[in-house]
Amino acid sequence: QEQQMRDWFGFVPTYLITVDASFCERANDTEFCYLLEHELYHIGVMRDEDGEIVYSDSSGLPKHYLA
Repeated sequence: QEQQMRDWFGFVPTYLITVDASFCERANDTEFCYLLEHELYHIGVMRDEDGEIVYSDSSGLPKHYLA
C-alpha cells in the first residue's frame, strides 16, 4: 500500500481517510461534508500538560495523534 501511495501522490501521507464509495454516491454535498468532518475529528493536535500545542523538533509543525 505504501508503494501505491508513492505512485499516486509521490509520498506516503501521514493520514489517509477512506470512505464508502456507495455512501458517497448517494450522499448529498452536506452529508458528504459531514462525513469528512467527522473523520477529520479523529485526528487531534497533541498538547502538553499546560494545554499548549506540541511541535515537532524536526519539522516545526504541530504533532498529531489519532483519537
